[in-house]
Amino acid sequence: MVGSAASLLLLLVSPAAAAFSRASRSLSGAKRHGSTRQPPAYILVRGATGVNAAAIVGDYVDSGNAYNGRPLFAKEGDEGRWLRFVTVGGLNQWRISSTSSLEAHDDQGYAYCADVDLRSPAGCLHWYVWSGSQWELQPTIEVSGSGVVAPTAESETGLVLAARLVGISAMTQFARVLVVLLFLIVMPTAFVSWLLHIRRGGDTATWLRPISDFVASKTSMPQLQPLK
Repeated sequence: MVGSAASLLLLLVSPAAAAFSRASRSLSGAKRHGSTRQPPAYILVRGATGVNAAAIVGDYVDSGNAYNGRPLFAKEGDEGRWLRFVTVGGLNQWRISSTSSLEAHDDQGYAYCADVDLRSPAGCLHWYVWSGSQWELQPTIEVSGSGVVAPTAESETGLVLAARLVGISAMTQFARVLVVLLFLIVMPTAFVSWLLHIRRGGDTATWLRPISDFVASKTSMPQLQPLK
């Protein structure tokens, strides 16, 4: 029986251990690939040329507000310029735009990143600039970042949910282990103890008395002193 119980315990505990192992590998893999890395607090845009160069080049600071699930960056010294994440029409790209485009949630702007679904504009390698008549690729544009912003609730949702699911799975496995211990160890041991007590001339009431006394001691109400 002991061997069977050990086998069952191992069978029930293994899934919980496997769940924790998978979660650990997933989190470490996410860190290696940068999926948990947050956008920089400052975005520095340099190297743009043409009629819109003055509107594009500059330092953009995190405004503290989210825009389409990404931080919204405001240009320092120019209240009418923004670096925002545009999702209209399924674009999912970073653009430098005016306040009117920001409020309209349109796809207009002075420059845009051709690389889609980036967490940060600092990771973009291909920038197009509006020349006044058409979009032009400008390899001279350099975009870098410094500092780290606080993660948004949306960026944390997936990891938090995964952690909760792993925790629930582990708790379920632990509950199963307790049930196995109850039926394969505690109850058989109690039954053997009861048989030995009966063979020695005792009865069930006297065998249960220590248990009932223990339960009573834990559930009894404290004695109240009379008011004087």
